[in-house]
Amino acid sequence: MSQQESTNANPSGNTFSESKHEISRLERDCYYFGVSGRRPGPKLVYRTSTDVFRNRVVVGQFTYICEMQLLPVYGHDKLSKLWNTILEETVKLLDKREIKFTSIDLARFRWSEEDRMPITNTVTSRVTIWIGVLPGSTTTEAAFHSSQGILELLKQHEIDDLDVAFRESVVRPLVMSDQRLEAIFYQNLRCSFELFSPVYEPHHHQNVIDWATTSLSLPIAGLETAHIQGSLGFYFREEGNMPYKHVAPAPEREVVLMSERAYEDFLTSIRNKKSSLTDTLEIEQGRATKQRAQAETGDERAAIALQSIEAEIERKNKAIEALDAFRAKIRDFQWWLSVDMRVIGHVVWAPPISGNNPPYGYTQDLCVIKLDKSKFAANFRGNVIDLCHGHNLERTINFWRRIHPRHGAPSNFELPIDYLYKLQRVLTPAQLKQPNTQDSKGDPVRFVFQKGHTTGLMIGPLNGFESHVRRYSLLGSFDSIEAAVYAYDNESGSFSQCGDSGTVIAGDEQEFGLQLTSGAGSGNIELTDITYCTPMFWLWNHVIKPEFPGAELYFDAI
Repeated sequence: MSQQESTNANPSGNTFSESKHEISRLERDCYYFGVSGRRPGPKLVYRTSTDVFRNRVVVGQFTYICEMQLLPVYGHDKLSKLWNTILEETVKLLDKREIKFTSIDLARFRWSEEDRMPITNTVTSRVTIWIGVLPGSTTTEAAFHSSQGILELLKQHEIDDLDVAFRESVVRPLVMSDQRLEAIFYQNLRCSFELFSPVYEPHHHQNVIDWATTSLSLPIAGLETAHIQGSLGFYFREEGNMPYKHVAPAPEREVVLMSERAYEDFLTSIRNKKSSLTDTLEIEQGRATKQRAQAETGDERAAIALQSIEAEIERKNKAIEALDAFRAKIRDFQWWLSVDMRVIGHVVWAPPISGNNPPYGYTQDLCVIKLDKSKFAANFRGNVIDLCHGHNLERTINFWRRIHPRHGAPSNFELPIDYLYKLQRVLTPAQLKQPNTQDSKGDPVRFVFQKGHTTGLMIGPLNGFESHVRRYSLLGSFDSIEAAVYAYDNESGSFSQCGDSGTVIAGDEQEFGLQLTSGAGSGNIELTDITYCTPMFWLWNHVIKPEFPGAELYFDAI
């Protein structure tokens, strides 16, 4: 049975003519199962690889499909020098054939295949030019002919060890909009407030206070567009000038802490935290009553257990008291009166959003905001990412293990004592393309991580080859070159989601790495297969420094 199984029904469900290259509906829908976590993944249109899909379908008491993992690529003898040329020629070929592509990525894939149960083989694909196309826009026949054209193009450069695959995918900026446009604005009712200091475990406020501290990735929005959310990128200051600024995706005019949706989520998190503490307190009090009764009969084991339970009750009561005090302070800020009360600064420079910027072709999507110093100065800690997971020590240890998954592999990552990860340098162009450690299977990798408002703290492998991305709108198309970050594994879920746009992506040696801009996904764009980013070295040296010559990135106080 060949890997390109024929079918009587058109797999896309469209009225395209049938092709001898059509694939089965099951393979179309499930070939990339696992690439985006435990869900079907993008739909396959066509592939040149010769692996047999049915080898990943395990039939038994419980039939299942072995998950596929998306892997980065870091080196190729010829492609490393020719990738930019190959990208340009591939774009021209696809445009000539009127293929509505959304991204051209370089990737590998890893999965397990059934051999003789319970034995399975781990398979890693050849390097693949992975092309996204608008859903329903491309027939299998068209993808086949385009694939052959790309393979011929590669042969002209004496490259014959790559595959080509097409999948359905859409690229969109990862801003969040809840579509509620109504707002009432009050003038001259602003109250003064100070953002909180990042806290480290154990602390009663952790996971509630996160989005109201001075650490990076604060959720922000424009005052007049409070329904659209992005994330704070990074801080900088200009020597010899009082204005204090940071960089983020471009909201309009005045900037507020938290979009309307983020603020509602913030209030909900406080209520949920209080409810959880109250419920567990009631349970512990019930346990204490039973153990106390047994202890009074002379049961020594019950007496020992009672001491532990009473200590836990005391901790819970203190946590509730601290949370109530925090809620009272938030009420004093009067944020509930109006979004107007959460203003933290105003835009001082917002260049037009553009792609294909020379010499690298990156996306320029930023603005500079003069922040209200009074709201940041007291608790400012510099450009730090808060790595704390609250009282969940297991999650904190798991983060360290995931960023250093293979014993004996090189790693310079250190978990700060206070969990505040300070960024102190910028990844160079060469470093962005090179691995610096190994994943759990021993493959070369460079891990990066981000802490977005939507996803929280996420780790992913940075691809060593950049992608060509095209977004479509009523005004036409938008092309750019992007660095790409993949999901960590099948269990981790998407590296980013809507609302994470603008978040800084850090390296594992305290580096500024990239700024998160957009993502590729199939259908539900809130869950991305690939995250696209603008490298920090270009954003800082080629965009910000020319406009702000005295800009300084490394400082601890303002």
